[in-house]
Parts: sequence; structure tokens; C-alpha cells
Amino acid sequence: MKITVVGGTGLVGQGILSELSKDKSLDLHSISRNGKRPNSITGITYNSFDLAHDTNWHYLLQTSDWVIDCVGILFPNESKNQTYENSSIQPAKLIIDNIVDSDNKFLFISANSAPFFLNNYLQAKRTVENYASRKLGNRAISVYPGLVYSRFRKSNYYPSVIMTFQHKHLYIKDLLNKHLKSAYFLHTKKVLRRMLAKKTPCLYLYNSRNKVSYVF
Repeated sequence: MKITVVGGTGLVGQGILSELSKDKSLDLHSISRNGKRPNSITGITYNSFDLAHDTNWHYLLQTSDWVIDCVGILFPNESKNQTYENSSIQPAKLIIDNIVDSDNKFLFISANSAPFFLNNYLQAKRTVENYASRKLGNRAISVYPGLVYSRFRKSNYYPSVIMTFQHKHLYIKDLLNKHLKSAYFLHTKKVLRRMLAKKTPCLYLYNSRNKVSYVF
């Protein structure tokens, strides 16, 4: 089985590939602008492509059994010209358009809950979900891990630590409890049931003692 993770050198992408790499029968590929990094995982084929300006990545996605979209940003960055439109929505649309005529599955790492100041983040996720559903039908599957953070990614770790502190010490437990997931975890038991019901090959990711597990 061939699986390509777009955004494979990011926090979530690396976490997924790290666990999938334990199954030596899988043909695993990563697409990112940076390609291979010092902390890259053995057994993964790393590809350096700019989705907006390259076309060499097209064939790789079209011949993959699964395409996993981990591209996107949590917060816009004006100094880097990073917006939800150009860094989350447009890359996803390019990926989806590329595999419209293929017979593979598209897995989108989405979100269905976040604090009020991330409303635009959630709206970007909804935009991609709707586009994928319209273009790919039941070949598109979305999973909802919550806010993913890690101590290795300082930009999202410290805000999450603050939120966790508030969660423990202030009267907003119900609000925060549903938003926080730690490290590389994806809690998606509903996806397993949906996919098994359709009797399709399934990729099952779930939160289990800080690990990502999967079933095909």
C-alpha cells in the first residue's frame, strides 16, 4: 500500500509517518517544501515540492492509495505572508483537484472545535472539507484531532500549556477539555466505524498513551 503525506515534515505529518513506518510493508512518501530534514524518519521517501509551482508531485499523488493532507497553519503570520487562504485552503484544493480522476482515498486532518479566537481557523477547515466532499464524494474522509501540540514545537506548546493551566485552575474546564490533545495524537474512532461500514480500506488513527495507531 502506497501512502503519501502532504506536509509530512510538519508536527502531525511526522507523527503519522513515524507510526506508519513501523509497518515495513507500506510504501511511504512525504511531500513538503523542505524535503528531508535532520530528524527525518528512516524508510520514508522525502520529496521537496512547491505545490503551487511544481507539477512533479502530481503523479505521486495520483498513484498513491491514500493521500493524507497535513498542510496548514494554526495562526496566520503577516510577516511571512501566511494566511489561511494561501497556506491551508489553496494547497488543499490543489491536492484534491489533482486526484479527482484517481481511485484513491483522501484523508484530511481537520478540526471541529477550537477556542473562539480560532474561528477563522475552523472556517478554513470547513471550506476544505466542503470542497473535498463536493469533488471526491465518499473518497474524502475528515478526522478531528482537536488542537495538536508538542513540546518540540514551541510556537504551539506554550499557548497550550497556558490553556492547560487554566483548564486545571479556572472555571472553564468544560470549554477547554474538548479542545486539547497532546503531542501527535488523533482521536478518530468514529472514522473507523464509518469506513468499516462502507467496507473500504481503512486508516484508523487514535489517541492511545501518546501514540498514533492505525489499522488497514
